[in-house]
Amino acid sequence: MNKKLDVLGILKNIGFFVGFILLGILILFILINAFIPKLSMTVFNVKPVIVEHISMEPTLNRFDLIFVTDKDFEEIKEGDMVSYYVKNNPDLDVATHYFYELDYDGADNPFLRVRREGSPAPITQIIFEEDYIGTYVFKIPKAGYVINFLASPFGIAAVVVNIGIIVTVVLVIKSSKKNHKETDQA
Repeated sequence: MNKKLDVLGILKNIGFFVGFILLGILILFILINAFIPKLSMTVFNVKPVIVEHISMEPTLNRFDLIFVTDKDFEEIKEGDMVSYYVKNNPDLDVATHYFYELDYDGADNPFLRVRREGSPAPITQIIFEEDYIGTYVFKIPKAGYVINFLASPFGIAAVVVNIGIIVTVVLVIKSSKKNHKETDQA
C-alpha cells in the first residue's frame, strides 16, 4: 500500500514538473511572438499567423489563426499554402496563398508565384526568399479575434483588471480564513 502511494506521489511530481515545463515553453512562445515575432521560426520552427484577408475562403477564413513551419524554399510543391510578408500594401502585413510555381529572375534568384483560392492563375506579386515565412500546417478557426482583442489597449486593460480582481479575491479569502482560525483558537 505504501509503495502505491509512493508511486502515485512520484507520478504526480513528474506530471507537475512536465506541466510546469510545458507552461514555461508556452509562455516563452507567446512572449517571443509578442515582442520578437521574426525569431519564432528560428526558435520553435513554427510561427502563428492571423489570416487578414478573404482571398483563401473557404479554406482559410479571415481571423483564423494558422501555424506555418519552415520548409526549404525550393522544395515547396503544388498544393502547399505559403505565408509571406506583403510589400507595398499598408492594409496587409502577411498573406497566405497556394503555391503556383517556382521561377528564377535574371540573376538566378528563386521566387514563388502564388494563387488565391479558386483561381487558376497566379497573382501579380512575386515572393522572394527573404519575404517567405513558411508553409501552412494547421489552423485554429477564428482564434485571431481573441488575439487581436488581447493585443488591443482595451484587451490588455481587461486582462490587467481581471488579474487584479482575482488577486484581490484570493487575498480576501486567505485573510478571512486566517481571521476565522484566530477566532476559533481564542
